[in-house]
Amino acid sequence: MEARLMTGLVLLAVAVLLAGILWQLRRWRQALGAVSAEAVPVPVGLPLGIGIEILNPFELAVKESALAPLAARLAPRLLERIVVNRAAEILREQLAEQGVRAEVRVRPL
Repeated sequence: MEARLMTGLVLLAVAVLLAGILWQLRRWRQALGAVSAEAVPVPVGLPLGIGIEILNPFELAVKESALAPLAARLAPRLLERIVVNRAAEILREQLAEQGVRAEVRVRPL
């Protein structure tokens, strides 16, 4: 009788321990899921890059030329393209000065 009681207690202890482990694994999985949802997946082996969006092209154009406000009214997309191309040129030059080998391209958004 005593052996059955001990076996029962051992089985109960193992079941409680297993339930605790499963509960902890579930908490870890939920935490990992929350972190994974925030992460941006980056495929392994693909080159990484940096994207830059100029948010104030017209302000920059005005600093360079007094005719920029007129150009902005007549051809805003052309002025924006000129500013972006000039920024890419400056970026190319400054990266080269720092010894960075980079391909700087202008792409449509």
